[in-house]
Amino acid sequence: YSNIFVTAPSPENLKTLFEFISKGLEALDYK
Repeated sequence: YSNIFVTAPSPENLKTLFEFISKGLEALDYK
């Protein structure tokens, strides 16, 4: 997944990266 984020700093990639981090934080909070 790192390659997808580093490929191009476009709004779509930033949104995907933000969602990925958000889900990660939520997973930690739930557990």
